[in-house]
Amino acid sequence: LGGQRSLEVVSEPVPAPVASATAASEPAAKSDGDAVFGKKEMAFSMVLGLLMGVVLFIVAPAFITNLLVGEYDAHTLVWNIVDGLLRVAVFVFYIWLIGRMSDIKRIFGYHGAEHKTIHCYEHGLPLTPENARQFPRLHVRCGTAFLIMVMIIAILVYTVTPLNALISAWGVPDGAPKLVLVIAARIVRILLMPVIAGISYEITVRWAGSHPENPLVKVVLWPGMQMQYLTTNEPDDGMLECAIAAMQRVLEREEAEAAKVSGAPSSTRGGDGMEQAEPAV
Repeated sequence: LGGQRSLEVVSEPVPAPVASATAASEPAAKSDGDAVFGKKEMAFSMVLGLLMGVVLFIVAPAFITNLLVGEYDAHTLVWNIVDGLLRVAVFVFYIWLIGRMSDIKRIFGYHGAEHKTIHCYEHGLPLTPENARQFPRLHVRCGTAFLIMVMIIAILVYTVTPLNALISAWGVPDGAPKLVLVIAARIVRILLMPVIAGISYEITVRWAGSHPENPLVKVVLWPGMQMQYLTTNEPDDGMLECAIAAMQRVLEREEAEAAKVSGAPSSTRGGDGMEQAEPAV
């Protein structure tokens, strides 16, 4: 950032086009330097985040579960349930912890504004801060509810994975070797995440989003809905205006796409457009 402290006087004036080109190229060079530095920093952050995620959500819960329940193959069902509940607890605590930061609080306020705007649109009211403010900041198709459902479905999928067959076939002894195998299998099971995410999407977005008043939906999504109290805050009018402006851009794009397909102007209200209007957060 600006190592230059003085100006050098040039006797010959630089032509205007050349000066403009030089001035335009200088920020670009600085921008390139910043981009390179930013990529390195981002790569380090991603690697560190991945390692912390493995330790917090895989290694630590498995280690604690082994202490509480015992060997994996002796209590498979209970072991998976306790391990899954511990992972959910770590996730909830993590969200609560970062929610204490002022910047994250503001982000969660925009999250609440997004939900209120979606509610306002789905109820057919004009998109204004006054109309959106009256709606709750929770929504059934929220990405937070989706994440909680992913963790719940993962417990079921991991329980039916035939890990016991590997333990028996390889003759893995009790204690640390068996725990290491279980942790390694947990990491490999990340490959099953597309299946788990797909099942969770069908439940939280397609089924629950289409039947929000269904009593069974309310029971199934209750944990995720409660989690939204941590990931959303009450927005101010500026946040609502921002969310409304974003929503209007989405509606304009969908209307343009619908008109392109049908060959005539069409409205974007209703149907799958409402589901697409709520991004996972």
